[in-house]
Amino acid sequence: MRSRKGTSYVEVLCALFLFIFAFDFLLQTFTKGPSLQRLADYQHIAFNIASSHIERVRSLSFSDLPSAGELATKVDDEGNANAQGLFNRTTTITPSYGGNALLTEISVEVTYPFDGAESTPIRFATLVVNQ
Repeated sequence: MRSRKGTSYVEVLCALFLFIFAFDFLLQTFTKGPSLQRLADYQHIAFNIASSHIERVRSLSFSDLPSAGELATKVDDEGNANAQGLFNRTTTITPSYGGNALLTEISVEVTYPFDGAESTPIRFATLVVNQ
C-alpha cells in the first residue's frame, strides 16, 4: 500500500480557487467602496438642496408662488444657481391642486450625474394653503 504524503492536484486546485474567489471579493469591495461613498454624499447634498429650496419657496406669499417655478436650473452644492453646478433643480408649482383654488402644490426635484448617467431624482413635494 502507498503512503499518502503531500497534497493532490485536486486539493491544490481547490485551494487556489478559494484564494482567487476571496481575492476577487476583496478587490471588488475596495474598488466600489469609494464610488458608493461618493453616491451617498451626492444623495445627501441633493436631499439638502431640495429640502432647503422647498422651504424657501414656502416662505413666499401665496400670490408669488406661481413665479417660483424653474426648469432644470444648474445649482452648486449649496443650492445657489451656478452654470458650473453639478446638480439640476426643477421646481414645479401646481396651482388649484386637486381642483381646490386654496391649495398649491410645490414640488422640487434634484438630479445629478453619476457614473455617466443621470441619477434617480430626489423629490420633495408639499401643499400650501391660501389663508
